[in-house]
Amino acid sequence: MVKKVGNYELDSKIGEGNYGIVYLGKNSNTKEIVAGKAIPMKNPNAKLLKQMETEIKVLKSSECPYIIKLHDVLKTQNNIYLIMEFCGGGDLENYVKSHGKVEEQIACRWLSQLVESCIYLQEKGIMHRDIKLANILLTSKNDQNSDIRVADFGFARFLNENSFAATQLGTPLFMAPEIFNNEHYSYKADVWSLGVLTYEILTGGPVFVCRTLAQLKKLQQEQIVFPEHLSENAKSLIKDMLIYNHNTRPSFQQLRGHAFFKPIYNINEIPADSIAASPQVHMDDVEDNQYEVLGHESPEEIKEEVEDKNELDDEPVVKIEGQFGVLATKTMDLDCKVEHINDILNQFGQVKKIILKNPIIKFCNEKIMGMFQEAERIACDYSLTRSKDLFFSELYEKIQGMLIESNDKVERIKKKIDYVKFFLEVEEEVKRAQKDLDGVKKALNLLEIAVERPECPEVLKQQQHDMLVLYKDLIRRGYY
Repeated sequence: MVKKVGNYELDSKIGEGNYGIVYLGKNSNTKEIVAGKAIPMKNPNAKLLKQMETEIKVLKSSECPYIIKLHDVLKTQNNIYLIMEFCGGGDLENYVKSHGKVEEQIACRWLSQLVESCIYLQEKGIMHRDIKLANILLTSKNDQNSDIRVADFGFARFLNENSFAATQLGTPLFMAPEIFNNEHYSYKADVWSLGVLTYEILTGGPVFVCRTLAQLKKLQQEQIVFPEHLSENAKSLIKDMLIYNHNTRPSFQQLRGHAFFKPIYNINEIPADSIAASPQVHMDDVEDNQYEVLGHESPEEIKEEVEDKNELDDEPVVKIEGQFGVLATKTMDLDCKVEHINDILNQFGQVKKIILKNPIIKFCNEKIMGMFQEAERIACDYSLTRSKDLFFSELYEKIQGMLIESNDKVERIKKKIDYVKFFLEVEEEVKRAQKDLDGVKKALNLLEIAVERPECPEVLKQQQHDMLVLYKDLIRRGYY
């Protein structure tokens, strides 16, 4: 069933973006082939709306030939549609999966276009923050003639010359060390991401082969292993982009002068004026809601909305046929575990007694490590490591941030924990606990930490049983 939205006809689904479903379509008047991203607006998620607005503002202010073109933004009763340039070659992630490594001659052209697009963005004051294979599109299936288009600007950040970003976000394998290290970062974090991308398209495999955050952080500091077929110029380019210290890592402008790009640029005659020599446009310069508002969806669209209710729900996720229900259950269970540990961390965040504090930190660290490993297993089982499943992605990043902070706290625990003293202290704390809901929940959380230990005394197990009975009674009587 064809969706009719304004002057556009949207037909088959061709993929998912970070916050919507992408359809293949055409302009009814010009017959130009387009891609339409549908973002549901019924009970919209605030974070999704912010990402959508960021993408619209970036694309409206961009005139770079290597950044995907935004034709139109249309609003209906149920959705906002981003009508964009169609890229028939798919994304680089799928290209590498099906073709393997990219020939250096072709990679040189594509990477030079990526460098130019990043220079353009920087001179506009825009940092992408999610450069990865899945976000780089190819204009044609013929790789000899295809060009690249940078897409998916939901994580983009507008910066001026003196400002930095601080949020930990992105795709872990492509994220720069300074982001993991909780440092303020700028455009050179995108240089690192481009280095990870460059290695993968030139070799056909990831530069960092790992399944845990600890392994990744360690590998980021180690010497890179290259296959023999790579040229010395290619190795040198990747080494430069993956310099651990961002202060000595080259800028995108400096990358232009690398010998790898000699076939593209005359190294001695790089023009002073870049591709971004157009007037500066900042986020605040682009007015909100500068798009056509359609009064009603066409009958075809309304019918399609009913049929596709599972695809265009309030919080769209990747639909995995036959597995989605199980995936959703696993993700929600993991989210509940995260909330539980956050509750413990919040309750005991101000504890001063080392006797209590250190075992709490160790317990939480072990639980967070377990949650991270569980998230990694889910990502592996359902091929979500680089997926467009926004809810899982956000949950993964949340656990990742918790693990980084937790590991730092555990590193500061130098002495062996005296659990005999801890058990005695827990027993006294539980006796002193208020018999209201908050007091009982706090006591139960503390007892949970103690009872997990194999040497836990029976008196604490009995206290846990008594507290659970009291907790259930308070809930039954409505003491919320």
